[in-house]
Amino acid sequence: MRSHTFSQLTLLLCCATQAVAATDVEEDNFNVNAGLNHTWDSNYNREPGSSSEQITRGSVGAAYNKTFSRQTLSASVGAARYRHKRRDFLDASLYRGGLGWNGFIGSRLKFDLGWDYRDRLAERIDFVGKDIINRDEKRATLKYQVYTGWALVGGVRDAEQTHSNDDRESLDYEEQDYNAGIQFQSGRGSTVTLRYTDGERNYLNQESGGLPEVDENLDYDYQRVAFETEWQMTGKTMLTGNIGYFNRDGEVNTDSGLETSIQTDWQATEKTAFMFLYGYEQPAVGEDSTNPSEVNRVALSMTWDWTAKITLETGVRAAFQEFDDSFGRTPRDEELYSWTPLILDYAFTDTISVRFNSNWQQRDSPIDDRNYTARIFSLGLVGNF
Repeated sequence: MRSHTFSQLTLLLCCATQAVAATDVEEDNFNVNAGLNHTWDSNYNREPGSSSEQITRGSVGAAYNKTFSRQTLSASVGAARYRHKRRDFLDASLYRGGLGWNGFIGSRLKFDLGWDYRDRLAERIDFVGKDIINRDEKRATLKYQVYTGWALVGGVRDAEQTHSNDDRESLDYEEQDYNAGIQFQSGRGSTVTLRYTDGERNYLNQESGGLPEVDENLDYDYQRVAFETEWQMTGKTMLTGNIGYFNRDGEVNTDSGLETSIQTDWQATEKTAFMFLYGYEQPAVGEDSTNPSEVNRVALSMTWDWTAKITLETGVRAAFQEFDDSFGRTPRDEELYSWTPLILDYAFTDTISVRFNSNWQQRDSPIDDRNYTARIFSLGLVGNF
């Protein structure tokens, strides 16, 4: 029944946006990019005595935006190739793409339609074989201004995640939800939104038994109530965040609790900016094969415009994960650290720029085979036309 309702809402919204007449073009933007990335990993299989690995990744992509007076069309495509020095059977090609359309219908109604397609490799901590995870997501949102500063918001979403490896197909799922809420917008453009979300997740191939420690059905319905904000606290400080309460109802995934993410961006001087992030979540069982019961995340970064052409950035991130003893897991705490010593952006011209990125990662776990360190270096070229 919910799938039928979702299809009806999406169809109605698509028909409404098709009735909007296109007007004169105001601005077009075309972006092309290419990059090369090299990773050294000390314990690639996440197993006792596992050897190291070196992975080289090459990527290309393009994006196009066409802006009309009251609406914008966008499209993007990309591809990446992974090459392994010792384990060439893990070599893989990944693809991504997206389409978007947003704008206004009349003076009060705003719409946003989007589709995203993205491949990624499975995390080594979850699966040591070759597995390409694909996520296909479609979404539609509406915003209707009721009074000055006040609006009603709502949307629908349909997402499907699949795995290329047969041993992981039990984690394939489809997720559908709708949301509705009310939003306040200040004269400076800051927003506060109270939003209610209701949805369901269905795992498509549970009979394949990819999680042997879980015998019950992983499917669940979920609800979430959240405050979301993008608030310009001062001329130099922006607060972005959400605080939500969720409920899951299923045989295995029956739980309730808090989710939060708060980010502060501070423009300290004309050339220096800082970012601080804190997040807390309680993942559902089945999102990956060894998901933790709780995760706390923190991040801090600093950006400095050294010259008109050169920008430098450095930062640290950490994730503190708690695993309980459910489903035969060993109760434990694990820590994952990521340090970015240097990101360097250099603008050759107004349209061509290059980026160098360096990164170091480390996982600390009482289970030795889950520990690893990694060093990552990348170089990218971007053109905006």
